[in-house]
Amino acid sequence: MEFHKDLSHVGWEEVKRRQLQRESLVYEWIKLVGMKPGKSVLDIGTGPGVFTLKYAQVVGNEGIIYALDQSKEALDLLVDATDTKHSNIHTVCADAEMPLPSVEGVDIVMITDILHHAHSPVRVIRNIYQHIKLHGSVLISEFDPSSEGHIGPPLQNRISKEEIKKLVQMEAFQIVKEGKQEHEHYYLLLKKDA
Repeated sequence: MEFHKDLSHVGWEEVKRRQLQRESLVYEWIKLVGMKPGKSVLDIGTGPGVFTLKYAQVVGNEGIIYALDQSKEALDLLVDATDTKHSNIHTVCADAEMPLPSVEGVDIVMITDILHHAHSPVRVIRNIYQHIKLHGSVLISEFDPSSEGHIGPPLQNRISKEEIKKLVQMEAFQIVKEGKQEHEHYYLLLKKDA
């Protein structure tokens, strides 16, 4: 299988289909970070927004979702899928490895299925540290390179949990929980404590 970090070979409708296949993960992610009405959430690499729309339902009109993607086309698909019930979604067309405009301290950062696409995962992690409130939660969920490789990117393009743990500890995040999930995933739940 050919792999391109920018998903240029796939198309956003295919990415949406793949997100829908893994939609069951979203409910576990929401529970892990304690997402609830009124929370502010930064969703890194939202793509066409299947997961983002679920987060928007949970935080409600009292909360806010910053849907960040470097593809305007992907964000346009998300905007087309929103309606008046999702006026709490603010799209941000930017690269997560660079300083983020218009995103102030958020309660929760979701980094799901995205670090294997980054040119520098450490820059993404370092950058989000600047945009999350003290004691805020970060969820990283990635495809496990020690799985069978039936879904997701090729095994050689995945990032191990141990490698991610080293990166987050360099940025003074505390790992509060970790585990395995369906669809060949693992997760790390982090807190910003300093």
